[in-house]
Amino acid sequence: MLKQQLVDAFYYDIPFSTIPATFRDAIKLANTLGIQYIWIDSLCIIQDSKEDWDIEAAHMASVYSQAYVTISATAAKDSSAGLKQDSMLKYPCEITPTWTGFEDSEMPTTIRLIDRSAFCDQVLSQPLFRRGWVFQEWILSPKTLHVASDQLWWTSASDMTSGGFASHETCEGYAFDVKQQFTRTMPLGSLYLMGGQNAESLRPVWHQLLQDYLSRFFTFESDRLIAFAGIASLYQTLARVPPGSYLAGIWRQSLLRDLLWTVRDGRKVSPPQKYRVPSWSWASEEPTHTLSGTFGIGNINLNADLEEDEEPWVPAAEVIEASVQTTGPELGSISGGHLILQGPLIKARLVLKVEDLTGQFTPEQAAEFLPGGNLRYVRNVVTPTTETSSDIDDLEVSASPSKADLDDVFPFVPSDGEMHIYLGVLHCRVDLEGSAESYALALVRGCEKGEYRRIGYVNVQSTIMGSWVDNRDWGVFDPLTDEDEYLSKGDQPEMYNYRIV
Repeated sequence: MLKQQLVDAFYYDIPFSTIPATFRDAIKLANTLGIQYIWIDSLCIIQDSKEDWDIEAAHMASVYSQAYVTISATAAKDSSAGLKQDSMLKYPCEITPTWTGFEDSEMPTTIRLIDRSAFCDQVLSQPLFRRGWVFQEWILSPKTLHVASDQLWWTSASDMTSGGFASHETCEGYAFDVKQQFTRTMPLGSLYLMGGQNAESLRPVWHQLLQDYLSRFFTFESDRLIAFAGIASLYQTLARVPPGSYLAGIWRQSLLRDLLWTVRDGRKVSPPQKYRVPSWSWASEEPTHTLSGTFGIGNINLNADLEEDEEPWVPAAEVIEASVQTTGPELGSISGGHLILQGPLIKARLVLKVEDLTGQFTPEQAAEFLPGGNLRYVRNVVTPTTETSSDIDDLEVSASPSKADLDDVFPFVPSDGEMHIYLGVLHCRVDLEGSAESYALALVRGCEKGEYRRIGYVNVQSTIMGSWVDNRDWGVFDPLTDEDEYLSKGDQPEMYNYRIV
């Protein structure tokens, strides 16, 4: 492992015997393939230098995307295991059928029976592929050679083959089209095939990348943004996103929509122990690394291809300012950041109510999982506590089908289980029947005037939006009375400028 004290010595010589077995085998394999140079992170990046990590992390897109091939020690438990595998190749089972009465037909003479789950079992399900840094390495590499437990696997941006085929045999029927078959596991493979499209058309691919990435393990959670920088860099190039658009993991062009992120199911959220990124970024919370956790974005459809009974969402807020302070390259680690939005800002009261979950969990167990907006695997709901449709003062959270996705509530909740929050409305719409709906960020006050932290988002239904349908004006809600609740008033009644950190 390269450390500061070894830099000079490593420049002069790296004794081969001191290199871990997996790395030695990778060097031998590269030499066999006629490759003169090899990149190994722990030997090429100074491991105890944050500055060197920041610099090199920004280059990962070019390192892996331009590599001749990436060697993945898929079966190795650690760097001392080596690239070992069963020497018996597993060939597909071949059957030569006979067709009574069809001797002169053009039916195939040989049928190969293959195990389509083998790649998932031998590669995707292995511990190596649950590591955050490995996700980026695999996604960025145009070609990867996976050394699995009993055979070699070859993947590229367009196909996948197994070592079970001898060199003279055709791989027809066993090459998987990444665009169709591996979009969920290799979404950037689609980008290699679809590069040059605009960011809006590739936005679903970006969300698929995040969904997979956010279930990965990290030794240091502070790496969560920097280990994604290479993917962000390549995506920015292929989707033609202008420089300066990357804001702590969210693209400026889709900021109002992508602020509505959440990680659902099997996740107990706790704030990071050290300041890392602003509360509005998906990297601000630490997941519990469960395979059931899924990344989601509020279902805001601004496209023209709507169903007959659908109406488009319209922005209710405007981004006045969006800024992050980086500690190195643009797409790497950051030390701070903020948003200034102008839009409706509504004061509300949030009531936490633990449902009787007899036979499932004790009240204590249920309460423990409320911070993530989840009662175990049951998502929460926001409903009005009064029958007056225009009264938005009281909101309840209970164990019912969800209308609220809360990141972390308990640290801010008084002992009586109630707290004041603010709803920063971002998008709204009225359907053809006159029913209104909106998406709003759930916010809590910060330390400064007009400053807030995101704790989740709320899908506000027509039961509380009825007055807006009638008046078409956010002014039907009570205005904010404390000038410390906002930076300044907006251009229209009951519109406010406020900062989210």
